[in-house]
Amino acid sequence: MRKGNFKMRDLTSEEKQQSLKRALTCTGGALDRWSARAATGLNDADMAKAVRYELGICGGSGCSNSIHIHYEGAGLKVWAAWEIFIPSSEEPIFQGEATIKAARCLFGVKNPDDVQLDLF
Repeated sequence: MRKGNFKMRDLTSEEKQQSLKRALTCTGGALDRWSARAATGLNDADMAKAVRYELGICGGSGCSNSIHIHYEGAGLKVWAAWEIFIPSSEEPIFQGEATIKAARCLFGVKNPDDVQLDLF
């Protein structure tokens, strides 16, 4: 993931999901908002707006013995790594449509426009 000779430890799928959850629930009331969204469902456009709202302009966190995260609403990007990193030098772990799909799965937000939902 890191450019040059330094190699960061790869994140597991579970660590990536935990990092996404931290990024999307970093503000007060976020879990309640995701619960409400899961109860009603959101189409793709509204889901993108919700993800962008929760990510905000940008933010991040990290400390020793913790995964460092950085996130940006523009492009729906989330970065995460065990080591300190510079987001502009790294590839995000989630970006754009992949962030929306992962958030749907993480919070159980169905898409009412998905005709497959009617089959179950």
